[in-house]
Amino acid sequence: VMLLRQQVAVAFMANLAEGVATCQIFPFAARMVATMRGTPEAVAFFTGLVYSGNGIGVLISTPMWTRLSVKYGCRSCLIASLTLTSTSIFLCSVASSFPVLLGLVLLRGLSNGNGLLLRTGMRRSFLRRGVDDTQGFAWVSAASGTSSLAGPAIGGILYGSTDFGHPWTLPYICSG
Repeated sequence: VMLLRQQVAVAFMANLAEGVATCQIFPFAARMVATMRGTPEAVAFFTGLVYSGNGIGVLISTPMWTRLSVKYGCRSCLIASLTLTSTSIFLCSVASSFPVLLGLVLLRGLSNGNGLLLRTGMRRSFLRRGVDDTQGFAWVSAASGTSSLAGPAIGGILYGSTDFGHPWTLPYICSG
């Protein structure tokens, strides 16, 4: 039972971090996009591309992560996914052109199998032990809700709060 609690705690923290990383750009995304593009023209459309790039990447790559987890196991795929996702988030912090940012956001989504892999691993562990997983999955879902509230606040507070890099550098570094 202790192992299951640890696994739920890891899934909770990973889900919380991922949600914050996704939502932290809400307060400043339009300004970031306009700055990178050099014009506020069509900023809503291009900001929408940035918002949806991660989700599109996840949608495209989910079958790949599923096949890889069957072949190599959830743990090794999760380590690869977490590493690639964190790296792409960090690279967003130094992006200064819109096409680069958009490519990195899409790369983040393509490399992000974290939710799928964490939930699959949790489900398998609970099934192996014959234990009800309702509370474990409720905690992981609570992390998603919490991060959608905390992410924009964190991003808004950190945006422009340092003198190094771009105004969006610190929020991306902290969420990566």
